[in-house]
Formats: sequence, C-alpha cells, structure tokens
Amino acid sequence: MTIGLELICKYRDVEYKKLAEQLGISSPTIMGWLSKKRPIPKSRLEQLSEILNEDEAFIAKDINTEDKILFLELEANRLRKSMED
Repeated sequence: MTIGLELICKYRDVEYKKLAEQLGISSPTIMGWLSKKRPIPKSRLEQLSEILNEDEAFIAKDINTEDKILFLELEANRLRKSMED
C-alpha cells in the first residue's frame, strides 16, 4: 500500500533525492518511510508539510483508491488554477 508521501511525489514530480537534500537526510531514509520500515518522525512530517504544502496526516496516511481519486481531483484543480493565473 502507498502512503501519501509517495503519491504526492509521484504526481508533483518531486524527486526523493532532492526532497532528502531539502530535509538534510539521505535518500535511503525516505525509502525506509515509503516501505514502512520506519515511521516518519513528527519533526520530519512538519518539514514535509511545509515543503509540499500538504497536511501532515495525509503525508503519512495509507492511501486507498478513494483517497487517490480525491487527491488527483484536487491536483487537477490546482493545476487548472495555476494555468489561469
């Protein structure tokens, strides 16, 4: 199962390596979060929330089909709005 962080990165073209650099951590640390070998620490969730402009709970959440559809609809709206500006 996918967590929100993976979904966000995939659809916003965020590279794990660049995200790790922004956080001051290694890429394997992010891979550990994605594979659920390690939980995302609260302090990192706060940083991720700021960097990705996304809710902390969604970043760490196990994503189901309904969550994915809602996220993609919101992303489509965000992209439409940015194209209008």
